Amino acid sequence: MRPRASTFVERLSCRCRLLLPILLACAQFHAQAASSACENPSRLYFSVVPEGGGQRDLNRFKPLLKHISMKTGKPVDTMRAHSYGMVIEGLLGGAVDLAMLGPASYVAARKIDEGIVPIAAFARNSGAFHPEAASYHSLLITAYKRNLKTKEDLRGKRLAMVDPNSTSGSLIPRRYYAKKVNLKFEDHFDEIVYTGNHPKSVMSVVEGKVDAAFVSSTHLNELVREGKIKAEDVRILWRSPPIPTDPIVLRSNLCEPLVAAIRAAILDASHPANQKVLKAFNATRFVPVRDKDYDIVRELAR
Repeated sequence: MRPRASTFVERLSCRCRLLLPILLACAQFHAQAASSACENPSRLYFSVVPEGGGQRDLNRFKPLLKHISMKTGKPVDTMRAHSYGMVIEGLLGGAVDLAMLGPASYVAARKIDEGIVPIAAFARNSGAFHPEAASYHSLLITAYKRNLKTKEDLRGKRLAMVDPNSTSGSLIPRRYYAKKVNLKFEDHFDEIVYTGNHPKSVMSVVEGKVDAAFVSSTHLNELVREGKIKAEDVRILWRSPPIPTDPIVLRSNLCEPLVAAIRAAILDASHPANQKVLKAFNATRFVPVRDKDYDIVRELAR
């Protein structure tokens, strides 16, 4: 039986004391050297990348986690992470069994460990900034009241990004937008700050703490839906091509009957627990996903 730690940080401190590059190298070695025997842990651990809700997002998932527990006969505990990298480390090191990752976080983790299994993603309701779809956009936003309308207007200004591993809040802007408009971020902007999540980036723009930010259309929609901002508070200067939504994934080497039970629980569209989770995330359904669905993320970030 795996030891139970009281917090995510404590668990990771036991397993993942090395820096991420060293941990990833170890994970590669372990994957090559490990036997073919699968794992059937007595307890499961779930985490999410801290895109915006943190503990609130974990709480939103609890009905589904209870449903998974009933299907598998195993308790499911939640682990709060303070960075995208911590969730990736948890999956690679075995401290996390299932998680919701950002698309780029998934691609990064899968590049190291091809055994990570994508299960499902949300199809989001329509909103002010994108239609109903199992995809979203990276948006470059400014405050509407500011006279900032082009990338040249942002020269020498202060830019907010989310997290170095955020798909729409960092990687797509740096690797796709920058190339498309022939722009070097560190030369163009006076300062670049990382806020840690999408809502903080949006509010930093609206409150005038930064001049612009890259954020996801999903989180911008949610802030409008919750009444925290108005759609007319922001101006969209750029919109990325569609990006597939965040996948729920399983770590590698779990026994196939366990994987099948978890998949069945997540894709049980009519179950009341799933309906509660969908409502909490303003989504219409869970959509099955495969690794190749995220090839567009690999291409956009290339």
